[in-house]
Amino acid sequence: MLTSRLAAALAIALAVCAWSASAALVVDTGTPPGGPTGASLYNEQSLGASFVVPVATTITLVEGFMRSTYGGALTVKLYAGAPGGSPLYTFAREVPATFDPRWESFGALAWAVQAGTYTLAFEPTTFSGYMTSPAPRPLDDEWNQTFNRPWTKIGGVDGLGIRVHVTAVPEPATWWLMASALGLAAATRLEYRRLNPWSGRCGSRPPPCP
Repeated sequence: MLTSRLAAALAIALAVCAWSASAALVVDTGTPPGGPTGASLYNEQSLGASFVVPVATTITLVEGFMRSTYGGALTVKLYAGAPGGSPLYTFAREVPATFDPRWESFGALAWAVQAGTYTLAFEPTTFSGYMTSPAPRPLDDEWNQTFNRPWTKIGGVDGLGIRVHVTAVPEPATWWLMASALGLAAATRLEYRRLNPWSGRCGSRPPPCP
């Protein structure tokens, strides 16, 4: 009985650990240096970067590493594929003026996305500042838009600091671990019923041994 309970507890623990260990960041470029240089971000220049979502999920929070020189309204937009046209989602907020660069958060979001390539764009209205660079792990495809001209791909020149948070999605190895844990629980239950055939059944029990 004790062995069965321990095995079942182990199976549950494995399943919980497998789920909690799944990553919740689909993009993390790392934190750029906090120096005085970077890509300008103001009402005449927007910045963006493309990234890949491997499986269907929900984006819950996006962040950009920047310095807000004067503060103001800043909108983040999510485009399917390259930027331009109508965005899939938008979120706007007032960003206060800051002396030092820092991560600015935009959320809580509920942006449901399928597997594919997307572009996250930072489009100021009254915001004025810059995104410091370069990030340690910049995205390969970055974009800028100046004076309402079409978006231009600039590669990874600016090295923008970006984070994209998503709901936890187990990776294939995690699914395997969870399936193994559930299989262990089922096998434990079958073994217990084999050793205790009358457990949980209605009707007469076999007579006790003489």
